[in-house]
Formats: sequence, C-alpha cells, structure tokens
Amino acid sequence: RGGVTMYPHLTAMWLACSYLIVVTAWGPAAIIFYLLQPSNVSGIILGISFSFLGYVLLKGTPHRPSNIHRSPIIALTPACLVIHPLLNQSPTRIPWDKQPHIAGIEQLNINRSTYNLLHVSTRDAEDTLRLDTTGIPLRFWQISRVINHFNAHPEDRATLGTPDGADLVIEILTTGGTV
Repeated sequence: RGGVTMYPHLTAMWLACSYLIVVTAWGPAAIIFYLLQPSNVSGIILGISFSFLGYVLLKGTPHRPSNIHRSPIIALTPACLVIHPLLNQSPTRIPWDKQPHIAGIEQLNINRSTYNLLHVSTRDAEDTLRLDTTGIPLRFWQISRVINHFNAHPEDRATLGTPDGADLVIEILTTGGTV
C-alpha cells in the first residue's frame, strides 16, 4: 500500500502469554484433582497459589497479544518513515524532509518487562523521539542503515512505493547501502 512494511516478531510474546495461561489453569486443575483424591490438601493450596501468581503476571504484562496492534511496526514510504510501537494506537510519521536518523538505543526494564527504545532524531528538533520498538524484525544497525540510505539518496524513495521497494531494502541491508 504505497511502501515497504515490516511486521513485528510476536512469537516470544505469544509463548510467554501461553505459559502464563497454563500456569493460571493449575488452580482449577488442582481443584479437580482434590475432588478425585481429597486427602491431598497441599496440592490444592499449591495449585491455587500458582494460579493466582499466573493471573497476576498475565494481567501485569503490557505486551499481551490483546494489547498489541495488528499493523506494521515500521513502514518506509516515499513520503515518510512510519514507526508504530506495539502498544500505541497511532503510528509516528516522520517525513523524509526532516531527515530522520537513529540517535541511539536504550533498553529499559520496567515491572519485569523489557522495552527497547529507539531514539530517532530529526532535523530542526531539539529532542529525540523515544519510540518503543519491542518486537522489531531488524537489528538497530540495520534500521539505521536503511534510514541513512534514504536520507542520502532521496531519488530512491520513489521505489519504496513500487513492487521493487522490498528488493531495494533487502539490497541495502545485504550490500551495505551502496546501491
């Protein structure tokens, strides 16, 4: 739809949530086992404790699949760079004429969750944008390479809106940007 898009890797998030759902199910399973063998009281206490812990951890995890948008995390269009953090409802659009570039990377651990913050700087901006790029399918140096290429070669931006756009991005990533 007018550009090259990249979708996030969500496998680790799905697995973590699946594991927590299984742990949450231990409480009802412990009750069923208790009904079959009433002499085992410690099993029901342990099962309900694990179930409560799993539920609390599942509700405290911000990157639950239900909280994540279903659109691309990065889009390269002829007009702008679009970064859409997983937990935001609206993407951040940065026009190419503002010459976006990666100013840094920061990793935060908040409430047992890791956030990868990409610092994007633009021309004439005093502060950098800090965007959560958890689940991004590329390494940060690869993102920087692609962005720097389209800043240095504005004539290649029009290709992003064509079927050859993905091939161009892959070529930039594999050859180092000397296209």
